[in-house]
Amino acid sequence: DFPRQWYSKACRRLLMHKGYRLLSLFGIACNLLVLLLRSDTMDAATASLLSVQTHVFFIILLAEIGLSLTALGPWNFASVPLHWLDVFVACGGLVGYAAGRSEEADFVRVLRCVHFLHFFGVSGGVRDAMVALSRSFTNVVHLWALLLFVLVTYAAVGRATWALTRPGELLGQGALSFATFEASLHTMLQVLLGEDWPTLVADCSVQPPLCSLED
Repeated sequence: DFPRQWYSKACRRLLMHKGYRLLSLFGIACNLLVLLLRSDTMDAATASLLSVQTHVFFIILLAEIGLSLTALGPWNFASVPLHWLDVFVACGGLVGYAAGRSEEADFVRVLRCVHFLHFFGVSGGVRDAMVALSRSFTNVVHLWALLLFVLVTYAAVGRATWALTRPGELLGQGALSFATFEASLHTMLQVLLGEDWPTLVADCSVQPPLCSLED
């Protein structure tokens, strides 16, 4: 059953309103358009604008998730695959903020374009594809949740193990270090993406008397 509180009923009426759904899709389209505009040749004003949109669209995403959760209740919310998609995108954004790379985590929001498939629901082929996607998405979310758990665990281990390691060619340069948990999470995310991880491994493999800041 749906929640019976007055505010839950009001939220359900809002969710069912055609204007709200069109506005939500318009927001997703604007976010995708802004992401396509990002490039390495942006001037400072454009880069600042894109940085602001990162926070704005992330807040909107959290608001939509909260609205759906309030309107439907936890069990009904969890029964809709697209809600799992939104939760996954929100988790990706939170990891980006925790790692200090919120703008680089923006690409995860591209997955929200799946919402536009509702426009093509009358097509049998597209409808079958949506059913297949819905059935597999829960398993994909579970795998990503496991990956996130492993990433956070290794970040904690790195913080405890290599926090005082002497800076090397890459370790300790910029945000890449294990000095804090946030920096450790950032470093492990870079290792996960395969970016210069052999250099990081070499920096963490130094031997006495060159392995510690106290040496």
